[in-house]
Amino acid sequence: MDKKRMSFPVYFKQRYGDFIVREVSEDGKIVTLTDTTTLPDWDKQVEESQSQTYTDEDVVNAFKDIIGDEQVAVQLLSYSKMDSKVVKDKFQVTGKVTEEKELRKQFHDAVRKYFSGNLESELNNSGKEKSIEVFFPQKRRRMMSKNTARGWPSGKPEYLQFVLYKENIDTTVALEALSKATGLPSKTFDTAGTKDKRAITSQLITIKKVDAKRIRDSAAKLKGIKVGNFSYVHKPLKLGSLHGNHFTITLRGIEAPMDVVVQACESVKKFGFINYFGTQRFGTSAIPTHHVGKYLLLSKWEEAINLVLTPRAFEKWEITEARIHWMKTKDATSTLQVLPRYQIIEKILLRGIEEYGCNLTAFSKLPLNMRLLYVHAYQSYIWNEMASKRIDMAPTPEDLVPIPGDLVYDTKLNDHIYVDQNNISNYTITDVVLPLPGYSVKYPKNAAYDHIKEVMARDGLDPTDMKRNIRIYSLPGGYRFLLRKPMGLEYSIYQYNDLCIPLALTDLDVMEGKKEPQSAPDGSRTALVIKMGLDSATYATMVIRELTKYETSQIAQKELQSKYDREQEGKEEEAQEEDIEPTEDFQINADE
Repeated sequence: MDKKRMSFPVYFKQRYGDFIVREVSEDGKIVTLTDTTTLPDWDKQVEESQSQTYTDEDVVNAFKDIIGDEQVAVQLLSYSKMDSKVVKDKFQVTGKVTEEKELRKQFHDAVRKYFSGNLESELNNSGKEKSIEVFFPQKRRRMMSKNTARGWPSGKPEYLQFVLYKENIDTTVALEALSKATGLPSKTFDTAGTKDKRAITSQLITIKKVDAKRIRDSAAKLKGIKVGNFSYVHKPLKLGSLHGNHFTITLRGIEAPMDVVVQACESVKKFGFINYFGTQRFGTSAIPTHHVGKYLLLSKWEEAINLVLTPRAFEKWEITEARIHWMKTKDATSTLQVLPRYQIIEKILLRGIEEYGCNLTAFSKLPLNMRLLYVHAYQSYIWNEMASKRIDMAPTPEDLVPIPGDLVYDTKLNDHIYVDQNNISNYTITDVVLPLPGYSVKYPKNAAYDHIKEVMARDGLDPTDMKRNIRIYSLPGGYRFLLRKPMGLEYSIYQYNDLCIPLALTDLDVMEGKKEPQSAPDGSRTALVIKMGLDSATYATMVIRELTKYETSQIAQKELQSKYDREQEGKEEEAQEEDIEPTEDFQINADE
């Protein structure tokens, strides 16, 4: 916001460990992995019983007491020792045990206790006479999923909650790995939201009626993933059920004077930052997602399709080749033949075109969340434009105050109202909100609104006309605060030499008793480590952008990397001319 402050480039996410994200739960606690072994009290008795060994006599006596027939108990024991790969028939138990609910429960519990999952049991009501069938699980993955909830103890909360800690892995990929390890469908794991791939993150997960031991033991050998801090809760997580996130961010390669860096940190602490939607909202390619969204709002389906399939920079050649083929031929069938299999979105779209032509029906084959992403990106683009105009209306951060015509959120009224001369003294700039374009929102009555009317008019759109015949493209809109302040912002400046050395502790580091990194007195390089909390739907990249006055997008970071590489080449050439060894240095690797 302070236009007079000096900008300084930084290496952002140079190492994935430079971006540590810990979810902040709805009760305001920072989610941290502190224990990977301890089971909840509910499970400790089960684990102890499973660690015991039983004699044949113990097994026979236990089932004789339940069934009332020693011979059947002996036969059941013999059945349990048969080769599960050969035996196809189920062992049938009839009589009194099938009629009384309490006896049936005791029987099922005994099967779990004495046969440790090697046998399973279930009641069969389909015949003339009830029976309990005992059998060897054949399709283990399916049975584990199907029988998860069987025998859940009365009074035990239905949901297991645990911390998922991951390194350089997307949340979806991590849950897929857990799914394969446990034999549970990935859709059964609940989250409050996804976390960055190129980062070290900790977040809560819930799953219904699954024991902690199963998750703990199954995840033990997974690479880059740890689970722990198990507990049982009464409610599952839902998307958005978090207070926000806590960040520990290392910014490397700082060459600006230290007084400039300190001034920047103090400015963000005092004034906050513009609550822009981050660049990731608009995609990482040369074809921004909001351009596609514009055409969807204009009902120009063919233009939207062509944008999705247009060639873009920084892609693999085989993908670019397929995109060029589409632009030249407009033939979906032949394009599909050259398109790499892993390009899922393009493949779905081309198959839709193949069947229906280049129209709405074809585009509608894309997943709903993807289609919504495009139109929401356009809303975000317009919001960012409006925010920039509103900030420009104040020459300095000190002049940034509510003005007549602004919209504010009044907590007492629980409503968005206009600022006027009568109520202006009741609000500060942190109360000001801006709308995302939609048919159910109010717009500011000042130059900020005039600006976005002009921007949308150039796109052929009108902010007061956002209803569409197709429901998902009919946008109600919403509100977003103009400014946000980081919570509890702390910063430290480090000198260092080794480009690979971590400058912040992860949850695993703390568990292993590692000490806090120290600044090297003789360090030739400078880094800034920031710790802060942010509300949900607020972008850490926008804090860094405000702090450094420098772009954090992938393209900007690649340009910075190229400049760095050129400088290093120059140093190596000088070293060779002087017949000395070049100094070791580090290359930013986006795939670290």
